[in-house]
Amino acid sequence: MLRRSPWAEPSMVDPHGSRPPDPEAARLDALARFGLMDSVPDGTADRVVALAASIAGTPMALVSLVDAERQWFKAAHGVSIRETPRRHSFCAHALDGQDLLEIPDALEDDRFRDNPLVTGDPHVRFYAGAPLMTRESHVLGTLCVLDHTPRRLTQGQRAALRLLAELVMEHFEYAVVADDVAREHRRLEEIVTGTNAATWEWHVPSGELRINRRWATMLGEEPEALAEPSIDTWRARVHPEDLPAAEAALSRHFAGTTDFFDCRLRMCHRNGGWVWVHTRGRLWSRRADDNAPVWMSGTHLDVTAEKEAEEALRLYASVFLASPDGIMITTPDHRILDVNPAYTRATGYERDEVIGTESELWTDPDNAPIVRALARDGQWRGERWARRRSGAIYPEQLAINRVADERGALSHYIAVFSDISHLKEYERRIRHLGLYDALTELPNRHLFASSLREAMVQARQRGQGLGVAILDIDHLQQFNSTQGKAAGDAVLREMATNLEQALGPGDLLARVGGDEFAVMLGGVADHGALVARLDVLHRAIGAPLDAAGGTARFTASAGATLFPLDEGDAEQLLRHASQAMYRAKQSGRDCTIVFDTDSAREVELRQRGLWRLREALAADEFTLHYQPRVDLVSGEVLGVEALLRWQHPDQGLQAPGEFLPLLEGAPLEHAVGAWVLRTAIAEGARHGLPVSVNVSARQLLAPDFSTDLVALLGTQPGFPATALELEILEAEAVYDWQAAQPVFAELRAHGVRFALDDFGTGYSSLVHLRHMPVEVLKIDVGFVRRMLESSEDAAIVESVVRLARSFELETVAEGVETPTHGERLVALGCRVGQGFGIARPMPSEELGPWLEGRPLRRMPAPAPPARDDDRSRPEQP
Repeated sequence: MLRRSPWAEPSMVDPHGSRPPDPEAARLDALARFGLMDSVPDGTADRVVALAASIAGTPMALVSLVDAERQWFKAAHGVSIRETPRRHSFCAHALDGQDLLEIPDALEDDRFRDNPLVTGDPHVRFYAGAPLMTRESHVLGTLCVLDHTPRRLTQGQRAALRLLAELVMEHFEYAVVADDVAREHRRLEEIVTGTNAATWEWHVPSGELRINRRWATMLGEEPEALAEPSIDTWRARVHPEDLPAAEAALSRHFAGTTDFFDCRLRMCHRNGGWVWVHTRGRLWSRRADDNAPVWMSGTHLDVTAEKEAEEALRLYASVFLASPDGIMITTPDHRILDVNPAYTRATGYERDEVIGTESELWTDPDNAPIVRALARDGQWRGERWARRRSGAIYPEQLAINRVADERGALSHYIAVFSDISHLKEYERRIRHLGLYDALTELPNRHLFASSLREAMVQARQRGQGLGVAILDIDHLQQFNSTQGKAAGDAVLREMATNLEQALGPGDLLARVGGDEFAVMLGGVADHGALVARLDVLHRAIGAPLDAAGGTARFTASAGATLFPLDEGDAEQLLRHASQAMYRAKQSGRDCTIVFDTDSAREVELRQRGLWRLREALAADEFTLHYQPRVDLVSGEVLGVEALLRWQHPDQGLQAPGEFLPLLEGAPLEHAVGAWVLRTAIAEGARHGLPVSVNVSARQLLAPDFSTDLVALLGTQPGFPATALELEILEAEAVYDWQAAQPVFAELRAHGVRFALDDFGTGYSSLVHLRHMPVEVLKIDVGFVRRMLESSEDAAIVESVVRLARSFELETVAEGVETPTHGERLVALGCRVGQGFGIARPMPSEELGPWLEGRPLRRMPAPAPPARDDDRSRPEQP
């Protein structure tokens, strides 16, 4: 019998119930059926991982299979280890999904940050794995690529990785089928040819049955257990479906119409199974008076193996006929004995045309290496070019073997082949996807960098300059948002055509990003010539384009560098051009910036600073200091403002002005802001005080900010949302404030308060102030400090207090440094203040002792359910 196919799904109902099997158990069963774990090396899989690494541009690639305890690498490129525990496996996280899993930076992912494969050899930072999925959606593992540095795959690289994973699974499935066919073929050749017959004698009148030992053992019985066997013993053992035909055959023989009683039937074995028996006998004694049968004898042959062999042969024949691979069988002198339908489909030759002819495998001189290998090794496997009946050439995967008879003499040759034209086309497509942009058909970054390296060598040999530029199409993303991605793609294709037409001989254009093009310009003498050449490209980009049923015009921000004045390798030149391009965007777009060392140093310093701040966050080097806010009349402590500090291990306590500018606009800004909110709320709950926290407009507009904050407040039942106040700088408050309205609405509905910080230094209009959902105006520290010496500053403070009163807002004065400041503020109508005259910012451990003996305002009650039109303002204390 053939072993169960690897894609044969196990029964979905167990024999004792109706509950479906565990998905992981089904997956592990599928993995076991493929027989891949700890299997011998596979040249095809090795070539695939090398190709995957080449396409993705990574130093490492694996075919990883995951069982219950470990992951094992069927094929590996750039990795020396062969297996790891499953708990360390990246690929185990891809088992539940059906699409590619990509980890841009493992150190930034909580699942993998402490993984030994990240912290130790091979120091994985980037991972992308496409699932190896059976036809029943069982994920056996992944085809994955890995890198020592963070990165992301391009869309084309992801598509290529998925396609390669599909090809790997097709290869595994083909290998199993081929193995099954070969195993069955070997088994059929080894069927036992001898017989081991059982004998019986039947006295028909009495029913007595005389049997030998083999008759009993054939059915799993000992002769002693069959006491006084009779014809009824035989009838009881025969399968009910077979007994009528056997009785009919007996009747015909008794009637003299047949020379022998001959029948194949099933008999019950002691274990409950059925044994196929070929029973053959002859009536040899009759009564003289009436010719009635008296004695009959015969044999039983166990033909169970023969019946199973017949079934297997039928299966083999069905495999031969239905196989998608062509099969050819020849005689020892190379004459074709038989071919299957797949042979006809692949070659174009009909079966009758080739039977009896000599196979071209031996007649074509190009196949001489195959013939020599057969003579030497008895087999050959590999790829070759074959010819169809039409004369067309096609690639073929061929396996041919010598078949020997029982004496070891050559009896046949069997060749199995498949047309791999589609695989070759896949390889061509994969290579193309690895080198060209799918949308514009321009070279991609990989091919551009390779071409740039060659051009740099030639430019140095010829003593010529070589310009490298990155052009970012301005506002294309906004165009996509309004007109749709299809319209944006059409623009990119037309723009690529215009740019190519504007290039000179020897120049090269590539698409290296969503809205970025890279260009290589040969024969550029100096920076002036480089800018002039790029002006031509600016005009090509600015040409009117047909888009979304109308006409559109675009501009570009271009960054450029000139080799060999910029003495770097190809990747460095591209990085320098990108850095210059970002400076062009910051300079107002629609211009060209040529790279210089100062800009490079500025970018490098910022990156170093951000990296150090990321380390500081991970090492818990940040801390919060708290400055009390008090009622200037009663002295009651109303709350505290949380102020961020950096406890640098070498430079001591750092004020926020020394490191916060580095965070502005960086993704790390959100992580630090989230840490501040978590810490401030937890310590506010511990001290039983309301807390005011500064947030930037970017943090406020971040996705899920309000949802995450509400969830965070839910983890501190001793700190109601009404005890939290978020401060926003006036200069940032009008930054896309309309987009922030849903955030304001959701948080205010839970009771969170908002304050406008450093009021008087920005440019908020009264219209904005009327509609901004804030409860507090904080008077800038500079005005408060100078109000005793400057009548102008005093007038500003008074104006802010009056303005706040008009809009029913609270006022808080920052910079209260003397009792005189407090008295003057109270006289102007501002009763709440903070500053060095009250208390300096202090760490949490010092805040508790400072609060002892001072009157504290009770923690506010949770907010009642809010109404949409509720804009009530709390009264000034």
